[in-house]
Amino acid sequence: MNHPMSTVGRDIFRAIHEGKWLYIEYRNKSNEVTRYWFGIESIDIDRRMLLGTGLHLKKYSLAHSMKISVPNIQSTQIVDGTYLPANQELLEDIGLNPAKYEFLFHSASNLKVLSYLSDCNRMDGVPSLNRDFHLIDRLDDETAVKNKPHQLTQQQFTQIVDAFAKAYKPSE
Repeated sequence: MNHPMSTVGRDIFRAIHEGKWLYIEYRNKSNEVTRYWFGIESIDIDRRMLLGTGLHLKKYSLAHSMKISVPNIQSTQIVDGTYLPANQELLEDIGLNPAKYEFLFHSASNLKVLSYLSDCNRMDGVPSLNRDFHLIDRLDDETAVKNKPHQLTQQQFTQIVDAFAKAYKPSE
């Protein structure tokens, strides 16, 4: 990654602090570039890996306990409109031990500035009602009962991922 603070490191930092999923283009062991939406749950400092849940964008498969090697990440971008519960222990550890994360974020002062900007971004803006929506086959307010889990069919899941992918076009 480039110094002083690469885009990859900045996006990882933001994803962790803002509780968002990350679009990752990743060079795998077969030397192929694969694309994921990745929810960062923790960081393995010694092995330089992100640990979390990944959604493979071509296979529509969800992998829990997935490991992504940071040096093999080609590019990243925050996936707006997503949510992932923040790992408070990880946030505290980053704040208390910035030197441990230098391989990723490169500078304690950068961490403090980014943390401040992340807080500003989170608190900025006027709450509004988003009136944009997409119809999903056989999913309406009668089948999706409030506060109760609803099992999506594979077709519904694919429609949702495709709708998100069309709306979300990462910069090349």
